[in-house]
Amino acid sequence: MNRVKTFVDSFVPENIPKKKRLELKDELECHILDKADFYKEIGYSLEESLDKAIEDFGTNEEMRSHIYNEFEELYHERSIFGIAAFVLISLMNFLCFPLDLWSFSADYNRDPDPISIFVSFCMIFLVLIMIAFARIKKYRKMLASIGIANALIAAVILFSLYPQMAAFGIGYNIIYLIDRFTPFSLGDMITGGLEGIFIMAIWMAFLVIPSVYCFVEAFKIKRGTAKTVEKPWLKIGFFTAVFFAVGIASSLLYPTAERYIDDYPVWFNEYNSYICDETEDIFAEIRVGNSCEDAYEILASRGYMTTEAYEKTLDRLTLKQFRNDINNLSFADGYEIWFNSKDIPKGNGFVGIMSENGVVTGIAIGNMSGEMYDENYADFGTYISDFLVNISAFSEYLETVEKGGAEEEIMQGFSGFGTFGEVYAKRFTVENGVEKHYYRVYSNGPMNPGIVTDRYKEVSRFTELYFENGVLTKGTLYWRDYIGDGYEVRTESLG
Repeated sequence: MNRVKTFVDSFVPENIPKKKRLELKDELECHILDKADFYKEIGYSLEESLDKAIEDFGTNEEMRSHIYNEFEELYHERSIFGIAAFVLISLMNFLCFPLDLWSFSADYNRDPDPISIFVSFCMIFLVLIMIAFARIKKYRKMLASIGIANALIAAVILFSLYPQMAAFGIGYNIIYLIDRFTPFSLGDMITGGLEGIFIMAIWMAFLVIPSVYCFVEAFKIKRGTAKTVEKPWLKIGFFTAVFFAVGIASSLLYPTAERYIDDYPVWFNEYNSYICDETEDIFAEIRVGNSCEDAYEILASRGYMTTEAYEKTLDRLTLKQFRNDINNLSFADGYEIWFNSKDIPKGNGFVGIMSENGVVTGIAIGNMSGEMYDENYADFGTYISDFLVNISAFSEYLETVEKGGAEEEIMQGFSGFGTFGEVYAKRFTVENGVEKHYYRVYSNGPMNPGIVTDRYKEVSRFTELYFENGVLTKGTLYWRDYIGDGYEVRTESLG
């Protein structure tokens, strides 16, 4: 029996799936023992019967050929296929640099163009064809080598087998087609600069998805569960036609998509949120108690119009873009928003009008967000400027501010009257015969006025002040201090 097992072990390939190998060994042992029983019955000794059974089986080329053919993809694959695939992928990846086809971002290298995008698609195709060839032949080692090469590139992010140029082409085209021809808007992605993240995700998908596929198929082949690909070359031909159709279309469409994204209209930016000279003038000219008709004439004469009126002048695509932009802004409830439609995208700030029965009951300029903390900007007051003050002196001044203080006297310590802060939002309203004034004040300076520090270690003070009939009724100070490696915010009531 030991002789039979030794022979069977030498006869059966070791690189076939374990389950298949055990089944085949059992089957072969049974055949040999049956043959040995036949020789024993006709007069041979046990040892002679085993020798003749092994000899007969060992010279059976038909049986040996059957075993080899059944496990051809495992038994005949040579390591050179996997090595060659790994070397080719690495070489192609390396050549992306001298060919100027790879970049972490196009801004760091050169802008993509149709030719570089198409060459990038060709390189992707070459890798996919290698994967298809290995899968059809069931070359487990080659699939594993390709998977390892891709996984290493994705993990290290030092080189890119699939040049960023192809990812730019696909990413820009998808953004353009969706935003241009569907009801959905990707304006936030475009104006927020998020297309880079989208492109990076596409680039990583080019690496990770084929890598995972290679590992999965190699595992299936190892276990003997991988199915034979039917009509492989017909499928490859169809895939090639579709792939290059997409590659050519993406390459040719890219310049149009790039122009669309680069020229994407922006109506509102940080300049709209703050008080400017023009809105200050309008605020002084339109006061609570004026007729709405007079107020609207003043605004119209300055080129201002409501968002509803402006929307009526836009075509369908521009209207979608405009609404996406304005939806990102936050205004206090109850105000009709006017902006300078003749000075886009910077604009000259916003003016808010509240009215009742044809009379102006409220006017606001500057940052009109309903909350002091605006989540769209992730900051207090949504205001950053180079206005610097002596924080120590500012804190001393605030200690003198108490409820019941006169509005004119208190506001003299801020921008326009003194040097302690910058007023960046005003709202004046009348409620039940009581005139209410609201201000937001911004101050910024180093933690220690005697030491020059970088901007990241400067501290900010945001102050809210509420007045009724010229008297302070409520005041809140927001302290935003640099603590350790980050900022900490706390609040304190004035007076």
